[in-house]
Amino acid sequence: MTKKVAYLIPIDGDHFEFIAEQIAPMYLRDPLDFLFIGPSGFYVRQVADSVARRVGKAINRDAFRVINQYVTEILKLNNYDAEVFDRDFYTVYVTDVIDKLAADKKFSGDSQKEIILRTLSKSPTIIEYIVDLFEKVWELTLYGDELNENQEKLKGTYAIIYEILQNPETPFAEILSEIIRKMQESAEKLKGRKIYDPISVYRWYVEEAEHVEPERKTLALSGFFDIPPLMQKSLIKMFEKAEEVLFFVWQRPHDFSFEQLDEVYEFIKESGFELKTDYCHKRFVSLGELKDRKTIEEVPIESQIYQYNYTASQIKRLLIEGENPDNIAVVTPSSSIARRLMEELDEAKVPYRYSGKIPLTQSKVVQILIQPLETYFNDLNYENILAIIESPLIPERKLTMDEIEDLFKQFGYFSVNLTQSLLKDKEKRNEIFFRKLEEEIEEIKAEKENIEIEEDVYYDTIKRLEQLEEFKRIMNDLFEILDDIFKSAQEKDFFEWYRAFILKYSKSFSKAFEKSQDSRLVSHSLGNEVNAFSKFIEIIDKLEDYTKRIVELGDRKSLESWRKIYRLLTVLLNSSGYRETFKSANVVDIVDLSNARFLNKKYKFFLEFTDDYYPSIEKINPLLFKTNSERSRIYQIVEERERRSLILSLLFSDISQLIVPLATNTGDMLVPSKYTSEFANKRRTEKYVPSLEDVYSEIDYEIERLKADEHSKKTLSESDFIVGPVDMKEFSFSKINTYMKCPLQFFYQQVLNIYKPGAAIENKKSINDGIIAHRIVKRFFELTKEKTIFEIDEKQIDEWLEEEYVKLYNEGIYAYSIPKELKIKEFKENLLTLMNLFVQSKKVITLGNRSLGMSQSSEESDEKPRKKNSTKVTTVDLVSDEIAELESEFVVHHEGYEFTVRVDRIDRISPKVVLSEDENVRHTVEETGGSSDYLIIDYKYSKVKNSPIEQLLFYDWVIQKSEKNTKYRGSDVYFVLFSLRFDQKEEKYSYEYAKRQNNGEAKIFLPGGKRGRISKYYQFDYQIFEDWLMNLIEGITEEGKFVPVFLSDEMNSFINSITADGEEIELVAPEGSKHTRKCRGFGQECSYEPICAMFEVYNVRLKK
Repeated sequence: MTKKVAYLIPIDGDHFEFIAEQIAPMYLRDPLDFLFIGPSGFYVRQVADSVARRVGKAINRDAFRVINQYVTEILKLNNYDAEVFDRDFYTVYVTDVIDKLAADKKFSGDSQKEIILRTLSKSPTIIEYIVDLFEKVWELTLYGDELNENQEKLKGTYAIIYEILQNPETPFAEILSEIIRKMQESAEKLKGRKIYDPISVYRWYVEEAEHVEPERKTLALSGFFDIPPLMQKSLIKMFEKAEEVLFFVWQRPHDFSFEQLDEVYEFIKESGFELKTDYCHKRFVSLGELKDRKTIEEVPIESQIYQYNYTASQIKRLLIEGENPDNIAVVTPSSSIARRLMEELDEAKVPYRYSGKIPLTQSKVVQILIQPLETYFNDLNYENILAIIESPLIPERKLTMDEIEDLFKQFGYFSVNLTQSLLKDKEKRNEIFFRKLEEEIEEIKAEKENIEIEEDVYYDTIKRLEQLEEFKRIMNDLFEILDDIFKSAQEKDFFEWYRAFILKYSKSFSKAFEKSQDSRLVSHSLGNEVNAFSKFIEIIDKLEDYTKRIVELGDRKSLESWRKIYRLLTVLLNSSGYRETFKSANVVDIVDLSNARFLNKKYKFFLEFTDDYYPSIEKINPLLFKTNSERSRIYQIVEERERRSLILSLLFSDISQLIVPLATNTGDMLVPSKYTSEFANKRRTEKYVPSLEDVYSEIDYEIERLKADEHSKKTLSESDFIVGPVDMKEFSFSKINTYMKCPLQFFYQQVLNIYKPGAAIENKKSINDGIIAHRIVKRFFELTKEKTIFEIDEKQIDEWLEEEYVKLYNEGIYAYSIPKELKIKEFKENLLTLMNLFVQSKKVITLGNRSLGMSQSSEESDEKPRKKNSTKVTTVDLVSDEIAELESEFVVHHEGYEFTVRVDRIDRISPKVVLSEDENVRHTVEETGGSSDYLIIDYKYSKVKNSPIEQLLFYDWVIQKSEKNTKYRGSDVYFVLFSLRFDQKEEKYSYEYAKRQNNGEAKIFLPGGKRGRISKYYQFDYQIFEDWLMNLIEGITEEGKFVPVFLSDEMNSFINSITADGEEIELVAPEGSKHTRKCRGFGQECSYEPICAMFEVYNVRLKK
């Protein structure tokens, strides 16, 4: 006859050592004839570890088992051909049952039930809750017929579920009953095929234990707070086969959360145990008596973000003081909070182990691999399409996601309803997604080949071409993936195709992980993803097996639809998780509350101890709320479990800290948990705010140190921005102008190739307007070269504008008729006046003035009336005798560099005028005869004051050295920046000019005067410009000097260089030659400002 003894034991932190002390002698007596049974793997492992420490040698781990693990092994041992499915099978099967009920229109005619069923079929997360209910229903079913005679034995959730099934009160309950009925039928079929689940193995064990359970000397049990119905039956069968059974039962605290211990007492009494009090004389104990033995401190924290800093700093301080990491644990109420804490511990270099499961859907690798299927089977929405593009499935992507989204907008993709039928129709798809894209690519290529790209926009246009070609490649790669799914879904087995897909694309996943100087972080992230990937492959293998089993049950002839299989896969992924398997010893434990209850530590930190998590209503099965009216009873059941776990966790610790953030990161107030005032016996009065002493992250420490000590801040100097030689051989004025405006912007753009972050192309509307204006002017002057024009054909101009406009404004608001008409009208008003002026007089500019009006002659001034004694140079109209060049390119190689310019227009002009500089004579213009002068003109569809005169000096320098045309060498040349915008109020066009004049040797003449009025000319040796230019180039290529404008406000322009020293010179030059660009400003913010803003930590301020 079996000897059954139950021992009452206290609840305290020495529990595992106490249990080991009692059972170790029995184990040593015969390790192969001893069995210990516990309620969970976490609990049993700690008991086994304690026994191993006590006996001082390796132990037979098979002698220490969780009960469900034990009965499953007995089943497999005695049925070599039996299969045991885990709960994942029912997760898959219940999904199929719901879908089949919806497809069979089981509840047709009842709209409310149809809506509920449709909702269930579309929610992958709700399946897990149904499975949870089914397991308990299935357990009740397998309990046997005596259940109806002993309903009073059912407690808690079991009692509620039994009531729901007996009396379904709502449509939701009726549907749930039908789903569970179908699952019960299938479970019975599986049982007949020797296929078992975690519940039916108990039933098998109860029925077969008499024949399969081995007889043994000693059976020991401990740790149980509740014993479900089928487990009770299984334990009874185990008792019968042991000579001696020892049951260690907990002392009963006076608290409602421990009421289930009464059921355990009742069970051991009915099973014939003698209850002894050798180790604990009091069966009941007050909660106050238990908690007073411990230190439980409330720690108020100013905001949520600071709790991670506080916890990491406290742990780091303990480790520095010599505390063993194994003596410390952190309790986190959610996986997201745990992950945030892990980031902080990584920064502080604290070793840790996370025992919780990370949701499989949070894995980068899994998200990437599932994304194409999610896109294809979820209506091909653009959010998912962009997610594919962002992933490594599109290799070597050179565009940012901001640029890609901008291009989607520009080409109107977001307004296209991408469907599977459109995906199938490749001709129509190419028309929608590629025609305009390819047209623009070909147009830019043609312009580049024919040298038709304007200098001002050349760099942007070439970048645009590179951008569009890369975008086309990305879109081709995207559709290749979607086409593969579409075609394979019609022809191939899902699992065969998906394994090949994973094999093909997973090779490029190494780039999915962020690079870091800290190799630990990289290996940690990589290790996480390897575990997730292994679990993902396991899920796919399971799903393939499970789909075959569902067909074998007879409800379906086949299950081959990819959409159906994908649905089952997503449900399975939503209910699955993976674990980290890094350090296993000498680490800080990060655990959830359910595992913390049996984890004995010296220190425990409870994060986010607020009303949101303690108690947590997230643990409530929402289906119980939907199917039962006694919601307070359901809440009480959940709170009992949560409260019990919290109390045990506190009792299994010497010092506990309840970390209570008082506000969210955005400042909203948080409510402390109601348990704070009940359990805390020590409170801090001041809320925690981190100080420099609390920071252990190297980066955070440096930031905090700089913030704390104003005087210790490092100051930036120009030498910090000298990087050394840069390999760059090709230069245009666009590059030179960028360097003049801000050398650091040049470095970002041309050296690092960080092209205009945050947008696909900057100021696209302004650039388009400039391109249209240039093209119309070019076409007009080409026409004047072909024939003499006496009157402007406005209809012809309208056609040109219409043609050029639709090329550039083919999407967005400007593609509509009214904005289009207004824009074309604006262009016409600006350009038509200039064309008429040219037809009537061939006048190009007036020397001595800075503007050109319709009726203004050389005798009239464009300036306001002057004072009586004021002086002004003589004005002379320059007239075009011939248009020598239109949109021409000149290239020169000089000192190992290649310089390229693209000139809008070059005219041969008259009369020939010789400028001079004379201190005594202010009227310095002479009209002479002789050879013709030339005029280089560059059009701006903006204010010319913002353009640098250096642009045309550079043009002339290149043309002079170019071998393309020798006729300009030695000629006098004017440089003109001309605005194509007509000032309607003043009735004039504005311009800026300068001249290169050969008086024996080349000189540069620049207009001078006060307050922008030209009163004289200053001359400079032409060689000075070349020296300035080559010094600037050497500053880029040889020194690598890229000093930002917020350190050196002086623009490195030719104009500034010649006015920096010597006598006072007042040049009439555009602002674009005098001032650098601003970092910040309304409508003028530099696109690299977010990068440069980081320099402000060094006590500098960006230029406004």
